[in-house]
Amino acid sequence: MKHIPRHKEEDIHTLILAIGDGIWSRGTRRLADWCGLSQKHVQFWYEHGQRIPTHWIEPAQQCCMHYAGKRVELRRDAKVSKMRKCLRCSKQFMSEDVGHRICDKCKEKKSYQEAVSASDEFKVLPK
Repeated sequence: MKHIPRHKEEDIHTLILAIGDGIWSRGTRRLADWCGLSQKHVQFWYEHGQRIPTHWIEPAQQCCMHYAGKRVELRRDAKVSKMRKCLRCSKQFMSEDVGHRICDKCKEKKSYQEAVSASDEFKVLPK
């Protein structure tokens, strides 16, 4: 369960417009159909945080190649990245944005995975 990096807003916008021949709704519909997702799911990637999950980047690029004949570079938005202290182990790590407060090493631990899968949003997770 790795943190999903924020992408540059204009890159995601360009990708969806390329897939939709310049029409936003057509691009989100085509990309959703290509990935087997709902159109709202694809719109969420753009509207709420400018993030395309890592496992959907290559299918999105394949869709773009199919409809537009080209790939669109998806750059990470580095302006929000900085060193932060992990809330579980207290070690410094490169955080992708303000919501990335637990390092990837801690997220990979079995205790974290079990706690997250069985938790509600207000539960305090054990260290």
